[in-house]
Amino acid sequence: IVKGDLGQSERGETDEDGKLTVPAVTETEYHGAYIYGYTDGTFGPERSMSRSEAAAIFARLLSDRLDERIPSGNNVKFKDIDPDMWYAGYVEYLTGYGVAVGYNDRTYRGDKAITRAEFTAMAVNLNKMVGDIRNLMDKEREAERTKNELITNVAHDLRTPLTSIIGYLELLSGKVEIPAEMQKKYIPVHEYRCVKNRIMRILI
Repeated sequence: IVKGDLGQSERGETDEDGKLTVPAVTETEYHGAYIYGYTDGTFGPERSMSRSEAAAIFARLLSDRLDERIPSGNNVKFKDIDPDMWYAGYVEYLTGYGVAVGYNDRTYRGDKAITRAEFTAMAVNLNKMVGDIRNLMDKEREAERTKNELITNVAHDLRTPLTSIIGYLELLSGKVEIPAEMQKKYIPVHEYRCVKNRIMRILI
């Protein structure tokens, strides 16, 4: 712990002069790598981004959010993308969600520089798709909650009348003295046992 003259303090590692060098980690969050450099070891910040590079970035973001795997690219729909191209799987993945779109001639043109309009369109499509998935998940949770409430309510509504029926059947079973003719009129004893077992299975 490093303390200052005004009473402030900070946690972490210090160098030999007492200067804080590594602040303590108070909260961590995992995320995958979205942007990679080039095979020659450079990042190329001044270079334009291609459509294939944009597809890779958005696909990594989306797959990380949904905890899904990027496909192999064997089912990519664009005629200018071979399955063995490095970005084939990314484009296939985004196409399945409607995030990546090609041209009218069924080409994707992955080596072409992406325009601001195209990049914005992909970002909007991605954001909309994530929002749709979030809404769907909320609806599924609400449906599950409603179903559980329905089951609870139905079970409660059934238990009271069925308990009364079981008690009534016990009267007819002979445990309580009633005239034999009246007992036969309503239900035979052996049928009572079958009915009671079925009712108990429903309650359980």
